[in-house]
Amino acid sequence: MAVNVVMCTCGDTLNEKIDYRTLEEYAKSLGIKNVMTTKALCTSGDKSKIAAGLDGDRLAAVACTRSICQLPVEAIMDEAGIQKDNLAIVNAKEQIANVHRDRLAATGKAKMMLKAAVAKVKHAAPLDVVTFERNQEALVVGGGIAGLTAASELADQG
Repeated sequence: MAVNVVMCTCGDTLNEKIDYRTLEEYAKSLGIKNVMTTKALCTSGDKSKIAAGLDGDRLAAVACTRSICQLPVEAIMDEAGIQKDNLAIVNAKEQIANVHRDRLAATGKAKMMLKAAVAKVKHAAPLDVVTFERNQEALVVGGGIAGLTAASELADQG
């Protein structure tokens, strides 16, 4: 149950606000043996290099935003054979860099969030996939404009 930490500087734009060397040392003090820093986690060249360098079954990523990095990080995990349930992403851009003017305060918050992400993935358990059978039935109550519109829309959907 080894945890990997991957940190992205977002093309070095986050270096102004977060001290990545300090953050890397902090990750190692948490017992993380495999810490990698990259300039662009979302590019295909870095993805293959990172996937090859992962050693363990869990990943904590410090990256720009979840909306940009979620799918590329999951692709890295797929390539490395790591389940997606064992992932925690720290939103370094919107939750750290964009809200702190002081680099020391931003780095301190990054440490706190990294510690939480590492704890989360250490205790992560696989999620059960549950499927449900559903009925394609609906009941429209009311015969006014809203009811007739809802009935028409439902009829159009089958």
